[in-house]
This record gives sequence, structure tokens and C-alpha cells, in this order.
Amino acid sequence: MNTQKLVEFAQSLVQRPSLSCQEGAVSRRVEEEMFALGFDEVTVDENGSVVGVVQGREPGKTLLFDAHTDTVDVTGGVPWARDPFSGVVEDGVIHGRGSADMKGALAAMIHSVAGVDRSRLKGRVVVSASTMEEVLEGVALNTVMKAYPPDFVVIGEATELNLARGGRGRAEIHLKTVGVPTHSSAPHLGRNAVLDMATVIRAVEDIPLQEDPLMGPAILALTEISSAPFPANSVIPSICRTTYDRRLLPGETAEQVLAEISTLPQVEGLRLETQIGLGNYTAYTGNALRKEKFFPA
Repeated sequence: MNTQKLVEFAQSLVQRPSLSCQEGAVSRRVEEEMFALGFDEVTVDENGSVVGVVQGREPGKTLLFDAHTDTVDVTGGVPWARDPFSGVVEDGVIHGRGSADMKGALAAMIHSVAGVDRSRLKGRVVVSASTMEEVLEGVALNTVMKAYPPDFVVIGEATELNLARGGRGRAEIHLKTVGVPTHSSAPHLGRNAVLDMATVIRAVEDIPLQEDPLMGPAILALTEISSAPFPANSVIPSICRTTYDRRLLPGETAEQVLAEISTLPQVEGLRLETQIGLGNYTAYTGNALRKEKFFPA
């Protein structure tokens, strides 16, 4: 394996922005690299995931490597010390959005699998460069797995080079408090939905979460908050919405993770609505996907 070419390929992936549903430039670069490295089969599915196959001399099992091509956005607040799309190498490290999550892993998988000795391989090795993982975790990968049913799957998420034998799931939880609008000069005549949500947030922070000996602790993190009407213009807000990212342990259900919030004694008497988020996304290929945002461990 040519390490320099591997690093340059990883840099080229980082240098191409690829938000969820906008991974086309990276997918095309991956497809180009797979062809250049001599994969036996290279395809692009309806979700825009690029799949490369190395076929052994004899039949056998299928080993699937997966790494997603999309990244989260570059957000404000803390300034970047470097251009987030430079892909610059300093002190032996590639810097830039997606270098760890997970374009570096993708580049390593593609170059490593391309070097497999087919004469000694029984079965096949498949590399999936899947799309939209950041918004619909595992959905695009599932499409790949249906086309290339695997016996084993290796996912390239960063683990500090440790072997993780599983992964927590994820749920997107939406909460809404409903108040009573009134003019802000007489707030006592209404009910402020934001203040009610503040009560909910404080209560949620104290929910005891379980821990799994293999997966680690469950997590419940507040990621968004908004109110309506906005701008308020002298009106007490009658709606407040929050979004929570809930990291799931094996066996947890949507009903359980919602109930641990809706049954809190602190929220009794509040008009609180809880639900799992629904994702509607269109891949860069034009394929539309709609799915509840509950992805089990």
C-alpha cells in the first residue's frame, strides 16, 4: 500500500465539503479512486452510496467495511485555528472537517481493501461509502447490506484505535410546551411556554440513565431550543420546542425513552408533548427518504 497516496486521497476527501444530502463531490471522488485502485466492482446506489467489491478466488463469506461520507456543518462560536476544508497535515495529523468522522477511515478502508491478495481470499470484501449517516443513521448502510448481505460488518467510527464490539443507538426526541399568549405588559394573564420548558429542562437533567457494560452510559443531550411566535414583539411565547439527542442502550424502545420524560413528577400540570422526530431527506441523487429518527443500539 502506498501510504503517501492514501494520505493524499484522505486529504482530497476532506477538501470537498459534504453535508448530508450534499455528498456528490466526495462520492464521485471515491468512485474515481476505487476504479483507479482496481476494485472488481464499483457501483453507486439510489442513495448515492458508493460500493466497491474485491472478489476472492474462491466462494466464501462477505466482510463489509462501512464509512459515511457526510459531515455535520462548520458552526460558529469557537473559531477554527485552520481552514476546516484545508486537509492540511501537521504533526502527523490530517486537520479538517470530517477527517476523523470519518473520511480518514474511509480512505484507509479503500486503500487497504484494494491491496488484498485475491488469490488467498475466500469470499469477498465490500467497502461502502454511505451517505446521510449524520441525519439518518444506518439507513443508507441498510440499503447496501440488502444488496450485499454481509457476514461481518466493520464501521470506521473513531474509537481511539480500540476495537468496539457494538455501538449505542440514537433517538431524536422533540419536546413541546404549550402556554397561553398574552401581552408582555401583563404576563400574569398568560402562561409562558419558555418558562414551562425551563422546568422541563431542569427535570430532564436529573433523569437517572442506565449504563451498559459493553456500550457504556446512555446519554441525553439538549441540542436545540426555539419559541413561537418569533420575533415575539411584546407577546409572551405560547410555544416552546426543544430537541434532545438520546444515545440508546440495547433493548431500549421509543416508548421507554419518551415515558422517562413525560412521567416526571415535575412536569405534571404542564402541557407537554413528546415525540420521536421524523426525518424527511432527499439524497443528492434525488431519492427521497422518510423515517422515524429512532435507531436502536
